[in-house]
Amino acid sequence: MINNILHIEDNYADLVMMEEILEDSDQNFDYFTAYNGREALELLELNKYNFKLILLDLNMPVSNGWDFLKKRLQIKNLMNIPVVILSTSNNIIEINDCYRLQANAYVVKARDFDQLKESIQAIFKFWLEFNHTPQTQYS
Repeated sequence: MINNILHIEDNYADLVMMEEILEDSDQNFDYFTAYNGREALELLELNKYNFKLILLDLNMPVSNGWDFLKKRLQIKNLMNIPVVILSTSNNIIEINDCYRLQANAYVVKARDFDQLKESIQAIFKFWLEFNHTPQTQYS
């Protein structure tokens, strides 16, 4: 079974690092990117992909991660897709606000590539192998 992952991130360097990490992964998935929250919602509204996981950056132009989380609350079927925040911030207020907006996890990005790779692999192992979510049909 192929797992579709949506990564919402505007930083090209972060996307390149993620692609390097994914190339070494033993997971079976298709990787999609959106450069802001608006693009992500448009992709999700296409109802073409059964996303199993969303990786979300908070600080992006046009429509940021906060906007995405707020709009996600209004779309019932999107709540079935786990959202993991990937941020460089460990600000407790931001972390609490993300959980208040129903994020499923908040991970502070490691600055070291090997540590980042390890944390991403752990995220995939948990959310794509061990976790079971409700079956989703987008509306």
